[in-house]
Amino acid sequence: MMNSQNPGTRTLLVNSREENIFIGETEPHHLLDPRRCGSQSSLSITNALSLVLLTATVYLILRGFWCMQELNLYRPLDGGNYARLLSNSRARWIVGCVEESNTRGVGARRSSTDSTFDVPILEAPAARFATAASQKVNKDHLYLKEAFSGGVANTLLNAPIEEAELRRQRKALNLSRKDLRNLQLSEIQLILTAKEGIQKMIGDKLQILTTMENLVEERKQLESFEAKLALKGGGNSSTELEETSRRIEALEKRMKKLRVSLRRIRNTMSAITQHRLQRVLSLKLFVNHRMQNRKISITAANALSIAVLVVKGAPVKNYVLRPEYTEEVLKVGEELLTSTQSATEDLLQLLYSPTNGLKAIQKRVAKYRLLQKDTSTYALQMRSALMAPSERRIIGKLEEQNLKLWKALEQAHGILQKGTTEGAARASQGNRSTREPFSLIRKILRAQRSTGPDKSR
Repeated sequence: MMNSQNPGTRTLLVNSREENIFIGETEPHHLLDPRRCGSQSSLSITNALSLVLLTATVYLILRGFWCMQELNLYRPLDGGNYARLLSNSRARWIVGCVEESNTRGVGARRSSTDSTFDVPILEAPAARFATAASQKVNKDHLYLKEAFSGGVANTLLNAPIEEAELRRQRKALNLSRKDLRNLQLSEIQLILTAKEGIQKMIGDKLQILTTMENLVEERKQLESFEAKLALKGGGNSSTELEETSRRIEALEKRMKKLRVSLRRIRNTMSAITQHRLQRVLSLKLFVNHRMQNRKISITAANALSIAVLVVKGAPVKNYVLRPEYTEEVLKVGEELLTSTQSATEDLLQLLYSPTNGLKAIQKRVAKYRLLQKDTSTYALQMRSALMAPSERRIIGKLEEQNLKLWKALEQAHGILQKGTTEGAARASQGNRSTREPFSLIRKILRAQRSTGPDKSR
């Protein structure tokens, strides 16, 4: 294009999709050879396009690398106390990360008729948090029989996160008699109602999916029959063709209603599996009982918070703790810190003392295992509710001491396993040594009985 300030000078600009790339300022036009100018122009355009393609390639490679790198941060669940579950937010991010490079391929494989009537799989959680660019492909059209081939997306879509979280919450509602002892009758009834509600929700969702799958198969058969009638033609065929079309429309209306019901169930599942809200609510219930001089265990407060979310729900304001609640939460944290320190010292002293037997170690391990579990749960709840630096330092100390207690418990568990194995081996050897004398005595008695009648004769 021509420079308005200097007519004798030309400036070449190459327009890319996102920005204008300045290539350079040429010599005055009267000194340029036309062939030289054309070659320089094409060379500049080629360089610019190469740079854009190289940048896009590097971006795609790095994005795929970070998708997999993010998953590597999460160890499997059998890794012990420090294994980490994918949170809802991180799982949504990973699903969106993987789906972004697959949505075009999925859309190309799917025909327009199938995308209208086929059964949708449970909507990926990333759909609610996707950007406007990624929402061009409708997340509702993910199908039961058309998951991504292998990899992370297949795993996350075949095992919906909300359903797994609901099963975990239902398991947390199973309390022991000791935990139920200090709860009121209304609180126990609330927990039982929540258990029934979760189970019914999961059952209804599975029933809807099964019904929709059967309807899809029926619709495919009707469409095949409709195609045959259209090819056959004739008077009777036209009547049957109209009847088949009406049946297909009725199936589509029924499937649409089922989709609405499925979406409503999934929205409810997402609403009651909010981790941070549930942890903060558990802290409030636990501290509220303490301030009213009512005893309640950390496990029971956790179960009660889940039941409240399932049955009643909770407003957003429950994220915030009042100052008096915060003070009481920190006080309980300091008490747990002291308890875990004493438990760790006591258990290590017991392990290194030669006079203590396995029974004493086993009793302490059973006692301190509950303390370690409650401390881990409480520290996680504190981390969800408290944000001040001084509060975070207390949480860090509590988690560090809880880690030491866990290591001591693992050491004690190894000693118990080794002692049980050696004791079983000694018991089996002792049984053999006690059996041998008795077997010799039996043989002697049998010999005497057999020779007794001969001597009398």
